[in-house]
Amino acid sequence: MTEIQQRNLKNTRNKFLFFTTLILATIVSSCLLIQPSFKEIWEINSKKKYDVIIVPGIPFSPPYWNNIMKMRVHWSVMLYERGITKNIIYSGSAVHTPYIESEIMSLYAQELGIPKEHIFTETKAEHGSENLYYSIRLAEKLGFQKIALATDKYQASLMFKHIRKFNFDIPFLPVVFDTLHTLPLDTPSINYKKALVENFVKLDERVGKLEQYRNSMGLRVKKAIKEEKKAAKQAKKEVNSNL
Repeated sequence: MTEIQQRNLKNTRNKFLFFTTLILATIVSSCLLIQPSFKEIWEINSKKKYDVIIVPGIPFSPPYWNNIMKMRVHWSVMLYERGITKNIIYSGSAVHTPYIESEIMSLYAQELGIPKEHIFTETKAEHGSENLYYSIRLAEKLGFQKIALATDKYQASLMFKHIRKFNFDIPFLPVVFDTLHTLPLDTPSINYKKALVENFVKLDERVGKLEQYRNSMGLRVKKAIKEEKKAAKQAKKEVNSNL
């Protein structure tokens, strides 16, 4: 067998393992919740153009990304290259490993050809609800109006409840395996130490289980929205008092 044949065989095996992992995750998600037709959602939402997409993170352990992060980043790159989005927000703090998830994804996306000026990172989120909230607020601050969520079906099935609960008016661009399968799915080299947090303490060691659960259900987002409303009310009161 020639070197080229060996390399092609290796790539085929890697793709098989990659898609097997993703398919299993999708099967699990479909058992957890009754979901809308993701293909129908894609057919509708992919015909529109967006100022920015939000891509939630996942923990990174060197030296390479895992299949889930690989899928999300390649999907976001494809959306950019096809002109479906003009910009990308990668979201995620250093939660379970000492690497800032959004920064790692940004490094990979840049190596895959996305210009740095079209990539933004949200580095505070530790849960799905926070990926949405902090990224939407960042997008609004940057002046983006047309915002969409771009991630895999499994994560989206868990995030839908937050979209409904907090009335986030944001469309979804789900990963479609048939399309993903046509992408090169390369793994470029990055300097992951750029995203390393010194003196890192993982979430389990600094936050109790109950608080983690409540935050995963959106407690921190609820508090942040409450503070926003309070600040807006106070600002309005001050304006009226100066009239």
